[in-house]
Amino acid sequence: MQPVKLLDYFFVLRPMLFFQGWTLTLAGYYVARAVTGDDWNIPSADWFPLFQIFLSTALFMGWVFIRNQIEDIETDKKNQKLFLISGNHIPLRHAIIEARWLLVLALACAWWMGWIFFLLFTIAWISGIFYNERPFRWKNRPILGIIVNVLGGQLFFIVGWLIRKPLEPALFLITLPYILLSVAFYIYTTLFDVRGDEATGKITFSVRFGMRKAAVTGLLFLIAGLNVGFYVRDYFISIIILLSLPLCIYLTFKTTCENANKAVKVSLAVFSLGVCVSFPPYLLLMIVFFCFTKAYYKLRFNFNYPNFKAES
Repeated sequence: MQPVKLLDYFFVLRPMLFFQGWTLTLAGYYVARAVTGDDWNIPSADWFPLFQIFLSTALFMGWVFIRNQIEDIETDKKNQKLFLISGNHIPLRHAIIEARWLLVLALACAWWMGWIFFLLFTIAWISGIFYNERPFRWKNRPILGIIVNVLGGQLFFIVGWLIRKPLEPALFLITLPYILLSVAFYIYTTLFDVRGDEATGKITFSVRFGMRKAAVTGLLFLIAGLNVGFYVRDYFISIIILLSLPLCIYLTFKTTCENANKAVKVSLAVFSLGVCVSFPPYLLLMIVFFCFTKAYYKLRFNFNYPNFKAES
């Protein structure tokens, strides 16, 4: 097998999407530091726990994304995307084995970090089964899909928080603006594949309620997140939402798959870059992943990815 083809087994994990989880984790970490009155500099004692969490969440997200592709082979063929498994570049049997090992390693890393992390990752694992696997497949249901995504986003935030502070009742209110932001982005992502989802019988939020209503609902969640952010005096997330609003408002008037894709990708980029202000090495990591991914897809498939087009 050619070396570039061996990279298929890495890029099937969809590593560019790792930053969605990692950014929430770093946000949780920095919010915990802000609550305790610490400065923005990461103490040396926190570097290894952060590395552990980045590794374990990457392994877990890799499992989720592979299982998602395995369950969505026919949909991905219709949408002409995520073709590593649906296009048989990676045999289905190999993908299943890789996903199993990723899950085992993710749970092992979580156990190594402590019982509370293992418990949270176990909850995330069970949620992933309900989200992706038959007979549940909650990702194909408008409300249940939102519930699982809310839980997943909150868990990523909490594991970052736990590096600095224990669980406490106030954490729900603190995470609420991030939850509302995650719900908005999830609803927007259902706009990407609405045609293919309809053709394969999926009943996502956009399929059930229509693209325009989905865009408006996503905007309302963003506005709610903005208000809660100001209420809890989390000006970081408030600024991120404010910067995301223009494209999301435009999306409500020009509701297309491409505009939804741009709104989500630009907003997530702004969110990640906001974290980079406090953690500059994160920007270097983003650049490395972006360039590596861009080169792989160009050399392997002559395909332009990452990009802001709806089909990616």
